Amino acid sequence: MRKSSSNIFYRILSLGNSESTPFREAYKNYMFNLFLMMAAPFALLVMIINIYLGEYVLATFNILHLFIFVFGFYISYSQRYVNLRPLLLFLGAAIAAYTAYFFKNGNEYRFLIMIVAAVVLCEKNWQYIIFVVFVSTTFVVIRLDELPIRSMHGLQIVEKTVKLIFPLGFFSICLYYFKSIYFQNQYRL
Repeated sequence: MRKSSSNIFYRILSLGNSESTPFREAYKNYMFNLFLMMAAPFALLVMIINIYLGEYVLATFNILHLFIFVFGFYISYSQRYVNLRPLLLFLGAAIAAYTAYFFKNGNEYRFLIMIVAAVVLCEKNWQYIIFVVFVSTTFVVIRLDELPIRSMHGLQIVEKTVKLIFPLGFFSICLYYFKSIYFQNQYRL
């Protein structure tokens, strides 16, 4: 990925990468920086909207997200604490889960982007599995909470749960194997 160093987006995307950065680490840096580039402006915009609407508690959660993103940019820039990237992703997901469940603000849909980031950032299988199980379970609980569960039969609840969890699980497994195949082929080159 070689582009003009005067392009601000490319410079942010390339934070932490140099000519000597190993391919796998450069790939993680690009993915992490891309995630931060997409998420930080969104969190800032939503924070401004929440402040304007008087939703100060939600704005506080947006500020927490912004602190996570600033620390993430510091990690990318300095290449220190890179092993904390999955933890930052998990903290961001936990904040999104809390606000999605208690404030019904739709943050659960950001989990799909987070799963894509997690497949690259989580070096260890157990990290990715824990993250995906947390995010998928939280997503299902949030979506089921909006249904009239008390008036539904047990089989209907199981059906809705399977319809929600199966695509997420399939998506997560496919991403993981795509990553494995991709890196195996890169090692052969």
